[in-house]
Amino acid sequence: MKKKRKGFSGERIIDLLKNSFAKDKRELGMPLSFSKIGFFPDAKFQYNDENNDEDYILIYCVDGRGYSEINNKVYDLGAGEFVIIPKGLNTKYYADGDNPWSFYWFYFKDNDEIIKQILAFFYKFNKNYKGFLEYGTERMALFNTVFDRLNKGYSDDNLIMLNICLMNFLTSLSFIITEGETSFHKGQGRISQSIEKMNKHLETSISLETLAKDINLSVSQFSLLFKNRTGVSPIDYFNQLKIQNACKYLDNTSMQIKEIAYKIGIHDAAYFSRLFKKIKGVSPADYRKRLPYT
Repeated sequence: MKKKRKGFSGERIIDLLKNSFAKDKRELGMPLSFSKIGFFPDAKFQYNDENNDEDYILIYCVDGRGYSEINNKVYDLGAGEFVIIPKGLNTKYYADGDNPWSFYWFYFKDNDEIIKQILAFFYKFNKNYKGFLEYGTERMALFNTVFDRLNKGYSDDNLIMLNICLMNFLTSLSFIITEGETSFHKGQGRISQSIEKMNKHLETSISLETLAKDINLSVSQFSLLFKNRTGVSPIDYFNQLKIQNACKYLDNTSMQIKEIAYKIGIHDAAYFSRLFKKIKGVSPADYRKRLPYT
């Protein structure tokens, strides 16, 4: 497998410990739990191999597939799946060769008592390092808030916000665990099944009726449950997946725009361009112009 440790188009990385102000805050006793945070989109050939003695590592996959190897056990990660790797363990994490993942990653310490309690709770009831938390726009907004706040500086308020965002995410994991086999948990599993089916039909189309029927719900019930779990409608979610797939073709091929539209099951190139701009904020042509090699 070809390996690439860093340098992905569109990546975002912030290492707080390289900033003397943030480092001083931690040394003065402020409960600054994050040490590094990053996002790797479409991380082809990504590979990390390390023994991290001081930090926990949280890896949250939002697209594609990747793998985390922890103490010689391999965890397969797809959209919405995550691992929390304890400090002191040998670990590798790397992209799938055919469908490379996009993922957020966080290095953090259990400096705060509530974080220690949440982690202990997660490991006790989950009984392994892997979990599932449905992908949703509100969760992505939370992650992006962390990046945006830090890009504006390392004030006390921003560092406090950073900790709040981490605890928000970790707490949401605990709520999923405590639901156990209730209807919430079962509903989450059914939505995961629907998302898996969407991912298998990115180059074609699939109807709401089909998705709802597969999990024995009416269209209205399915749409409500889906939006409650992800924050968006099934159609909007499916379109986001299709546009993410289109970005891979724009990034890695010289295919024409109309050809890419056909590849993701949209036979109207003008509609594809409008949908792409609505989701990404730029047209497919402008998106391609932004790539470093164009």
